[in-house]
Amino acid sequence: MTGLGTVTNMVGVIPSFDRRIDFGFEWDDCLTPLEHDYTLLERSVMECATVGCSSIWICCDPHMIPLTKERIGEVALDPVWARRPFEREGWKLKRYIPIFYVPINSMHINKMESVAWQIIWAAHSSYYVSKFISKWTTYDKVYVSSPFGVYDFEALREKREIIRKNNVFLQYDNKDATHDIPLGFCFTAEDFIESRRNLRRLFTEKGKEIYEEGTKWVFDNIKNKDYELITIEEFYPLRTFQDLRNYYGSSLTFDYKKKNWLVPKVWFDRTSTKENENE
Repeated sequence: MTGLGTVTNMVGVIPSFDRRIDFGFEWDDCLTPLEHDYTLLERSVMECATVGCSSIWICCDPHMIPLTKERIGEVALDPVWARRPFEREGWKLKRYIPIFYVPINSMHINKMESVAWQIIWAAHSSYYVSKFISKWTTYDKVYVSSPFGVYDFEALREKREIIRKNNVFLQYDNKDATHDIPLGFCFTAEDFIESRRNLRRLFTEKGKEIYEEGTKWVFDNIKNKDYELITIEEFYPLRTFQDLRNYYGSSLTFDYKKKNWLVPKVWFDRTSTKENENE
């Protein structure tokens, strides 16, 4: 495992559900629309692509994976390389980011389904699946994006190098993920081991009460090392349907047309041809 400053492989992890939230639909709340043809989960996928993740791992309720996969697809595009209109044959430079779906283990259902455990389980699955292929494909760093925190992630594009080389917490009003606020953060492979140990200890002490504390306490160990803070200007945490209505009444918007070519749902869609690139 490499240290900070020499990160070569950063993966994205998305916890797709939170048992404390119930918008009243039959499908997972992460599939709630933000804009026309634009869901909470797609916003998180695009955030992971924007910060430079090499793959994205979504932890899902097992019976929701078919619907989620039908909606999201299997691949995203790195926005830095997706469109290069002034490059000769720039369409060939597109960088595809695979999306994997990680079901909660049956032994954890109704026992360990907290947001923190989803993050740990997806990171665990990513590491061991990659290690089975080759030790060179395992991650050095994990970036976590929550679908239930809505903010403009476009500003993170210019901070890609900072995020890759440092432990980073996004913050709003001086609060971050360690306060159980659904904002992005990242940690190294070494931090993962200690965070998993923290979660197991807390689950032994508090049992299912850990559900109500989300990411609080579990990732405090990340702050024992040097880390960077990135302030978010406008932020809407979604805990209730009224929170969602507050977002709908705000001035924050997302470009669903951009989403359509960054999350094409298939590996090689029609937008991958030179002719369509020049349209």
